[in-house]
Amino acid sequence: MRVPHYRLGGLNKGILASTTVIKPRLSPALFGVGLLEAVPEAAIVAAPAEPAAGKNTGAAVWRLRQGKRLLGRFGWQANAVSVRDQTMNAFAREMGLTSTDHPDDDCTPAEMNCRTRIDGASPEVSEELLSALVTFVRTLAVPESPTRAASDSLGAKLFAEIGCGACHRPQLPVELLRVDGTVASSVIAPYTDLRLHDLGAPMADETVSGVKVASRWRTAPLWGLGYRLKTENYPTFLHDGRAISTGEAILWHGGEAAYARYKFMNLGPRARAALLRWLETL
Repeated sequence: MRVPHYRLGGLNKGILASTTVIKPRLSPALFGVGLLEAVPEAAIVAAPAEPAAGKNTGAAVWRLRQGKRLLGRFGWQANAVSVRDQTMNAFAREMGLTSTDHPDDDCTPAEMNCRTRIDGASPEVSEELLSALVTFVRTLAVPESPTRAASDSLGAKLFAEIGCGACHRPQLPVELLRVDGTVASSVIAPYTDLRLHDLGAPMADETVSGVKVASRWRTAPLWGLGYRLKTENYPTFLHDGRAISTGEAILWHGGEAAYARYKFMNLGPRARAALLRWLETL
């Protein structure tokens, strides 16, 4: 398996502090985020009734937004509390664009040309553009699987038996607002619990000096996995793309998921192949 090590060069504002944390991230999939936003907080906060082998079940994470305590549910580490919050973070941090939510650039003390920009300038992302984009992202559908998943197949049974389903929960409830203002309750199959989990030191972020930093990860939804495997020429997995197959992604799981990884490694060849084939149907 590929073991990533990152080194930053060409820094025209001087060297970084040795304690600076490097956080390489792939863009997470956007399909189905409107449905994940509709999952009631209570369904995320409540720990599973039967955790795998009595192991830790992770934790819901709360973020402060404009003085309010809101549940984080988007991004690799659940740093965003809503589709709008995730979109604004991308505008501000990845693209360097200001908005009503993030009116100021995140300038460092060394970037004087950034710090001396004119205060009070209009946001670079208008509220009209923001609202349209958030509406678009919220309505992105989950791709149809190229192969219908069978809940009673050997792969599905093994997924549950070795403990993967404790975090990659097969079902979550949703509450969707109808046009008339009433709420429609339904169930989705995202294969996530939207909680943070410690996946062990090998998956942790590092500082510039190579020191591991304790990192917890939101359970990545698995729906749309079959679509990705079929349409992407070189699919990669996990937060920085270090895994080039679903099997490698499983083998990187440690910490709270170490027991499930151990059980996966001890499956026979046919059983392991059946599980991986079933993942291709999601």
